[in-house]
Amino acid sequence: MAARRFTGHETDRELFEKLNALVEAVQAWDKLAVGPGLEVRRHAGGMLLNVKPQAAARKAAGEAEDCSGGDVQTMQTTLGTQDSDTWARGGETPKQVAVEVFTDISWDEVSGQIVGRMRTLTFDKCGKLKSVSAEDDLLTLITTEACTP
Repeated sequence: MAARRFTGHETDRELFEKLNALVEAVQAWDKLAVGPGLEVRRHAGGMLLNVKPQAAARKAAGEAEDCSGGDVQTMQTTLGTQDSDTWARGGETPKQVAVEVFTDISWDEVSGQIVGRMRTLTFDKCGKLKSVSAEDDLLTLITTEACTP
C-alpha cells in the first residue's frame, strides 16, 4: 500500500478516507509479532519495540548461554597511570574478567600515608559476578612529605 500523506489541501471526503486508513493501520499493529531478540511492549501511551539483551534473546529462543570456563582477563591496576585495557561481554573469544577495587582507604597520621586494601571481583563470560576475594594486606597508596616553610 502506497503511503498516503496529508497535504493540507484535502477535501473532507479525502481527509476521512486518509484518517480511516490510518485507523486501520494502527489497529493492525495489535497483530504485530516479533521473534527472539525483540519484544513489543504495549502501554497506555502506545507501543514500544525493544531490543532484548543477548541473554534474554537466547532464553526466548530456547538456547542456553554458556557463561562458564574460559581464560580470565585481569584488568590492569597501575597506580599513577591511566590504564587502557578494556573488557566487553561476548565478542569473538569471550573471557571471564577480574577487576581489582580499592577498599578500606584511610589516612595513617603516624606515617603520613594514605593506605588501603584491595579486593578482586571476578565476573563470568556473561558479565555476572562470580566471586569476591578477601581483602589484601594493607597497601601504601600515597606517601606524603611534611611541608617546610
